[in-house]
Amino acid sequence: MVINFDNEKQARAIERAQGVIMAAEKKSLRPPPKLLKADKLEELLMGANPSYLANRLDEYASSTNHDDLNELFKAFDQMAVHEDPILRENAVMALGRAAVRAIEPGHTSFLYSSLIILSNWLKFEDFYFESFGDAACSIRLLISYFLQNRLWREAEVGLSVFYQVQTEVIVKPPELKDILQKVHSSISTRTLLESMVGYCLEKDCSSTPNPKNCLKFLGSKSAIYLLNRLMRSDHQQEREKLIKLIVFFGHDAAPVLADCLQKNTAWFVVRNVILIIAEIDDSSLFYLVSPLLSHKDIRVQEEILKCIVKFGGARMKGRLIEALFKVNYELKADIVTRLGQIGGNDSWAALIKILETRYLFPKDVYVDLLTAVCVALRAFPGQSSVEAITELIQELEILANPENGQIIQAAKASFALIKPRLKHARKNEASDEFVSFDDADEQDLESKVQRIEEKLEVFLEAQEVDKACVLLVDNIKTMSRNNESAAAEYLKEKFLAINPTAFHDAVESGTIEKISPISADILTIWHELHKHLGEKQFEELGFAMNRQYYEKGETIIRAGEIDAALYFINKGTAGVMCGSGRGEIFLKKLAPADIIGVSSFFSSSVWTYTLIAQSAVQVDVLTREKFLELCSNHPDLKHKLYNYCRKFALISELVKVAGTERRSYPRYRASAVVHAVMLDYEREADSNSFKAEMLDISRGGMCFSIPVASRKKVGKLIGRQISSRIKTGKTEAKLIGSVVSVHKSSQEPSEFNVHLEFAGTIEEEQLKKVLEYSV
Repeated sequence: MVINFDNEKQARAIERAQGVIMAAEKKSLRPPPKLLKADKLEELLMGANPSYLANRLDEYASSTNHDDLNELFKAFDQMAVHEDPILRENAVMALGRAAVRAIEPGHTSFLYSSLIILSNWLKFEDFYFESFGDAACSIRLLISYFLQNRLWREAEVGLSVFYQVQTEVIVKPPELKDILQKVHSSISTRTLLESMVGYCLEKDCSSTPNPKNCLKFLGSKSAIYLLNRLMRSDHQQEREKLIKLIVFFGHDAAPVLADCLQKNTAWFVVRNVILIIAEIDDSSLFYLVSPLLSHKDIRVQEEILKCIVKFGGARMKGRLIEALFKVNYELKADIVTRLGQIGGNDSWAALIKILETRYLFPKDVYVDLLTAVCVALRAFPGQSSVEAITELIQELEILANPENGQIIQAAKASFALIKPRLKHARKNEASDEFVSFDDADEQDLESKVQRIEEKLEVFLEAQEVDKACVLLVDNIKTMSRNNESAAAEYLKEKFLAINPTAFHDAVESGTIEKISPISADILTIWHELHKHLGEKQFEELGFAMNRQYYEKGETIIRAGEIDAALYFINKGTAGVMCGSGRGEIFLKKLAPADIIGVSSFFSSSVWTYTLIAQSAVQVDVLTREKFLELCSNHPDLKHKLYNYCRKFALISELVKVAGTERRSYPRYRASAVVHAVMLDYEREADSNSFKAEMLDISRGGMCFSIPVASRKKVGKLIGRQISSRIKTGKTEAKLIGSVVSVHKSSQEPSEFNVHLEFAGTIEEEQLKKVLEYSV
């Protein structure tokens, strides 16, 4: 990609132009008037030789009579774009020759005005005449003069026109375009490029873009020179500046960059080119780098992944999926994590496919890659994800390899997160249907509603929406009078879905009442909570909940699951059970007006007990996400609801009494600095690394405290895997575990205590060493 430049080309061009001028002067037949007048210019251009007009213009080049000169330039500007091609040709030839002769004495003002007029002509001209090339060469010589004298703004006037012709912003006939391309290319001598690039490297051109614009407007030769210089540069600071200059070319640099990538170039050159393409930030250029996803050098692959993320957009997911099956195994975990964050069926399919190829994973990435897949599947709470994770857990437990403890822990944590989400999705969908209980009156009501729905379906199939609305209004009014509030609310939702306008009209006219989440029986059950929160907050809390139904014997929540939700029991009874040895212990019976899940909801922890329906159960479920949305509008709601729920937190104490605390080994108080890294968050070390203070440790886990500004961040810690390092003299103890609980410190209100369950039991000797070097 080395460019051959002719350093004498410019000198020869000036000599040739002067020769043309002298020859034309000798051939002149008619002498012009001694002094040019602006109002006589058109007449003179029709009768006089351009060379003699140029001579007369010379008299103005050094003149101090600016008014006459300005008037003359205005007249030339008009003639340069005149509809008569002869007038145009004579005008630009006269002005061009005069300007060339003014270069040597350096009449800058005269030259700049001439360049503006000639550039305007070049934009306008579509007609080929014999001296077109000479006129274009005059513009080139003026541009070169300004570039050599670093008068960037002036040079940019002419260069921009050549650039627009080259990029077809200005369209020219083929014969003119060919001439202009050759003239344009001849501007970029090696000496000139060295001088311009040296200036840009030395000066900060961020506030004065004209030098960079000039480099860009010089075209491909300029880009090639910059890329060649980048390849040869041994100084990092210079390379960074050169990269920025090439990036400034934008899409115009693409052909040069593509040519470079197609050659057998060193890996570091390829990486720099990919970096440039990423910084140009034009995703349409990705086609240049996609063939290199299988490049033999992992550093090149890594740069392409950065490029994909930099481009972002709707196509990022597809590009990441393509990369997942092409790049080195060491890079796959990061892609897996990002696909989990992006979501979508195609991302899920790619994760399952990579999971199915786990037998091919190299040993050095096996644990990290499988852990990443398990964590990423948390974003896809479907039955297929549950089945894939279950199969993996069973497989790894059969292998009984201690090194797989981290994977098993991540898989179980994912299982514990997905199962409740899957259950909520299924139960919320089922709640759209009318559900009956054992009560005979309610069974009759269900049959009545089903008959109404059958009639509705007949009306809607016949597109008789008005009749459907009348049917609903009549039955809503009847049920409201009979205190059948649940059925009335159900039919109101049907009415709203069928014809929102008619529904709102009926509400405004007083024909029916608005939809309310609070039926009379619910208000009776939760009258204390209603009194504690007040009408408005109680009603909004009701809107934020999802109603769920459980049959007798069905598990509502299981110990070990991660479900940040409060369960408000409306109907039926449920039993709280906890594991003890190989069996389960019954702890407490829950009834309507009881709330369950207080510790998991407010303190962010896994469930330590199981809840089983002892009869048909109706619950309203409040997720933490919905609750936080409410708290943004009602800042005092969090404190009020927590105070009300505190009386229901006794179950955690019952679990402790039953001897089923998480730690199976004795805890030892210890103070030490913990260097921790979240393994499965966004996989960016800067945002995942943090220091913590260890509070206690056992063979099965430890507790440390961290300052956390946002309550949302605390909730996201549950189920995350953390790798922690603790100094033990000259060595370090590396402990990997999963977060099972986070709660506010009783000592420091701004800090939270994080409980970590280790992936495997640590040896007694390692524990002793940690305790020995702790305070």
